[in-house]
Amino acid sequence: RKLVQSDHIAFVAGLMFAFSGFFVVHTNHLNMLQTAALIPWIMWASLMPFSSKNRAMGWFSIFVILISQQILAGHMQTSFMTGVFLLAYSYKDGLKKWGLIIGAFAAAFVLSAVQILPSFELHGLSIRSKAFSVAETTHFSLHPKSFLTLLNPNILGNI
Repeated sequence: RKLVQSDHIAFVAGLMFAFSGFFVVHTNHLNMLQTAALIPWIMWASLMPFSSKNRAMGWFSIFVILISQQILAGHMQTSFMTGVFLLAYSYKDGLKKWGLIIGAFAAAFVLSAVQILPSFELHGLSIRSKAFSVAETTHFSLHPKSFLTLLNPNILGNI
């Protein structure tokens, strides 16, 4: 609502976000849903420290807590993409906003260390800690000539 200045448009955008294909397809992946559901709140909280100068530290604290909750939800890819999106969105606002976002993510990682540090230890003990060979890494890769099908789907023949 803060971005569009209209309650009706904000309501429709919220419905479209909540019932989008991403949420429908990933109903079995709860950690993805939990991290993605926090994106609008994080976006809102990233705007608030600059909207009220007298309460900037309180809004910054809320921003950090929301990011830490997203990290604790357990899907790091979504948290990373949220950070990249916020940096790209705030590109026009300059380095001060970038400093706020990077500082918030750093503080959120400190708050989330209770889960992140044991996860790193567990990673070292798991079967995935060993590096894959080139053959294992490229086992299900497409052949480079398959990129031609982006231009013409039937160039390699019809199935």
